[in-house]
Amino acid sequence: MAEELAAEFLTEIPAALAQARIVLSATSTGDCVDPDFLLPGAVVIDVALPTDVLGTRAWRDDVLLLSGGLARVPDTMPRDSMFLGFYQGVVPCCLGETIVLALEGRAEDYSLGRDLDLDRIEEIGALARYHGFDFSQLFSFGQKLEPSALARYRKAAARRSGAARPEEASNEVAVSSRSRARRA
Repeated sequence: MAEELAAEFLTEIPAALAQARIVLSATSTGDCVDPDFLLPGAVVIDVALPTDVLGTRAWRDDVLLLSGGLARVPDTMPRDSMFLGFYQGVVPCCLGETIVLALEGRAEDYSLGRDLDLDRIEEIGALARYHGFDFSQLFSFGQKLEPSALARYRKAAARRSGAARPEEASNEVAVSSRSRARRA
């Protein structure tokens, strides 16, 4: 795959983290992404359960640590349930998929294994939105990402890049991330 993407293949996680601007992490082991190794301006999207990013909160303003694969349940469902340890009406999308299929009366699975069909993913997403699931909120360590945390990240990225305005830095990080993604 690395050759196909014209990317460097790295087997050591710290070395890979030290070069990556964007990290998508989805292991089944957890605790393998140490924020201390991340480049300033890096963005991590952690969809693993247990989580791959070490710690329980972000302590660096110059990296953005996002919890991926989470959805807010419909307003009609309880928000304070401790079901499977998820709080405030947020569940992992794998559980959300199961709930949506149950609401539809369908006894089947949609996303088991590695060969996922894009049409089925779009279909389950449309069904989830129909039933009131919301995917628009960003989360960090399972908690709603506050606008102030995003503002601190943008300011830190602006300081790093020397950009005049945080919005410029945000765009610059996105552009440089795309160009460096092939190497990481």
